[in-house]
Amino acid sequence: MQNSVVRLAKISIDPEKPPAGLGDLLEALFWKEPELAEQAEDFLKHVKEWQRTESPYTVDGWEKYCKRTGLSQSQYSNMLKRLRKAGMLDKSYNKARKAHELRISGRFSRATAEMSRVWQDYLKDY
Repeated sequence: MQNSVVRLAKISIDPEKPPAGLGDLLEALFWKEPELAEQAEDFLKHVKEWQRTESPYTVDGWEKYCKRTGLSQSQYSNMLKRLRKAGMLDKSYNKARKAHELRISGRFSRATAEMSRVWQDYLKDY
């Protein structure tokens, strides 16, 4: 039996300057590598566009994407790992296509909504 290790996404939060857009939100997620925030935004748009087609973005398309954007394999892997940890992307296996696919995910939204609810509940008792 394998032990699965949970790796968490860490986000830098400035309550005085909340994210005004997706770019700001990704900068908070990529606080260690801010140069990847813009690349991550482009990648999310890329996956979202593929998701609208009948053949979603497959994981094996990384090489073409890297050539098109100038990202190194390492940068691509780091970006993908961080987006998946944050719950912004999900990876699943499509048996019919025999390929892993990436999809935009709502897990990030649900997690942050739950965090907000917990804090609001705490404030009610204050």
